[in-house]
Amino acid sequence: MGLFRKGKSFLMNLLYQSNNQGSYVENVFQVGFGDESVTKGIFMTKKPMVRTISGQRIYIFFLDSQGLFSSDLVRGDNLIVSFLFSLCPIVIYNADRRLTEQDINSIKFNIYLGVVDNEGFEKTQDNTIIFVLRNRPPQRNATFGKFDKRLKDSFMTGSESISQLSKLFGKYEFSPFPHPAAYHCSKDIGLEFIMAKDNLMKELDSLFNNYANDAISGRGIYKNIIHCYNSLMANDFIINEKSKDQLLQLVHCQEELQSVFYDFNYSLDKVFNLKYNYTELKKVNKVKHVLLAEYENYVNINVFNKSHLTELELSPLRKKCNEKLDSLFSIRYKAFVKMVERAEEQERKRIQLLEERRQWEEEQQRLWREERRKEQERMEFLRQAQLEIERAERQRSLEIRNAIRRRNELREKQRLQELDAQLKLEYLKRKQEEERERLLEEIEAMEERERIRIRRREELEEERCYNGKTKKSKRCAIQ
Repeated sequence: MGLFRKGKSFLMNLLYQSNNQGSYVENVFQVGFGDESVTKGIFMTKKPMVRTISGQRIYIFFLDSQGLFSSDLVRGDNLIVSFLFSLCPIVIYNADRRLTEQDINSIKFNIYLGVVDNEGFEKTQDNTIIFVLRNRPPQRNATFGKFDKRLKDSFMTGSESISQLSKLFGKYEFSPFPHPAAYHCSKDIGLEFIMAKDNLMKELDSLFNNYANDAISGRGIYKNIIHCYNSLMANDFIINEKSKDQLLQLVHCQEELQSVFYDFNYSLDKVFNLKYNYTELKKVNKVKHVLLAEYENYVNINVFNKSHLTELELSPLRKKCNEKLDSLFSIRYKAFVKMVERAEEQERKRIQLLEERRQWEEEQQRLWREERRKEQERMEFLRQAQLEIERAERQRSLEIRNAIRRRNELREKQRLQELDAQLKLEYLKRKQEEERERLLEEIEAMEERERIRIRRREELEEERCYNGKTKKSKRCAIQ
């Protein structure tokens, strides 16, 4: 919600299309480009945004309202603002650069008059309002779209009206936004504006997690819409658009009633500051009618009679005031009755515990005498047990020493066996080496003998050949 022609529908389109990066913006909510308002009344998305929170699918619907204080629309601003505060747990208020008194008064009046008369400001204590301040200049240590604590603190300290307004909501945040940096009719949006939108969407996602447990079914939403609408349409200030002075009168009257309720609670603290017994309960019953009559007279004289509201307007307030006072007293009275019953029960338990303690002490005395009789036997038993333990410890120590000695001997024996095996292995290696060398020498000798034998055979062959030739030549000569 917010003033007319300030870009509410355009921003809602961007937030609803969370995956859009500026290339194209679909008109889920209709956007116009002129001085005349396009959005008339309240529009809701057909398809919800789906989020999975703690393993459960949550469906989130976006609502867009017409601009407030527009001269070209039928009057209904109070109904629209009150309806949104009544139905939506998260409300985004769109403003240009900063909040004005007109913005604050519109929110404040409709918080008082809407939300089904706001039930004593209790309903909006669960709501969150986010003030989106558009066209803000860049600031140091500030991120567009994020909830800005420094900006919130400056508004809280700089404006008493905003400070008072913050007390009516469970949570309130300020989110600065830059200028879009281009005409959105050309479907070209500045990068800073898109980043601000993404940052705000992340903040909204964290808020959705907080409200996930309060999610209701579609039928429940339908019932809430009908209930809020019927309740608001029964409000004469909304239907007939009564004057601002009349609104202020009703607001002032409700503020005075809140002060009366606080004083009444303080008085109840004094009334119920008694001992918790049935005698004091009778005194409280006597005080009840006197105290209620006193405060009802006080409200009639100092609140209702001084207001300029008509009897028709005061009648529901008077009825609610009496019901509220009686409810506050009844709550305290029921709590006091429970405390009295609890005190009586505690007294009975105390007496019972005293009797049980006396019997217990007598039993303890008997047991103590019996214990003294058995003490010497127990001490003797403990002494014998101690001696037995010492003997067992000595025996165990001796066994441990013997075991250690045997283990050391076994280790030494294993070490000697390993050493012996190592020496045998070395001896075998040495014998093998010597045998290998001997075999090599024999092989060399055999090879040498073989060479000599071959050489001698060759010599014999040569000699035989020579002798054969000689004989042949002699034979030829003899012939």
